[in-house]
Amino acid sequence: MKRFISLLLLLTLALSLCAPLAASASLHLTRATVLVLDVSGSMDGAPLETLKEAAIKFCRSVLQSEGSNNVAIVSYATYANIESYLTDDLDELTAIINNLTAYGRTNIQEGLEYGA
Repeated sequence: MKRFISLLLLLTLALSLCAPLAASASLHLTRATVLVLDVSGSMDGAPLETLKEAAIKFCRSVLQSEGSNNVAIVSYATYANIESYLTDDLDELTAIINNLTAYGRTNIQEGLEYGA
């Protein structure tokens, strides 16, 4: 269930980027996206590796989109943690994501509060 919720959150964020935008060529788009990632103990092993791959692809996609784009990363397990403030540095985001480790319980409420 926890994996389902985590993947659902990631999918929701991804779909929000795919929504059609009716913008003129002169309109400059600015996006600030916070990626909230479940790193609780139940994500250990293959689920965490899948999350990392998806999160890196997501960041790459957001940062390559038209306009000015920034991504922040919040992780949560027993406690939430701000891993990165808003940045457009894909290398930094990739390193942060690759260094995530699974531990503890699932405090999704705090994760969402930190991400808001």
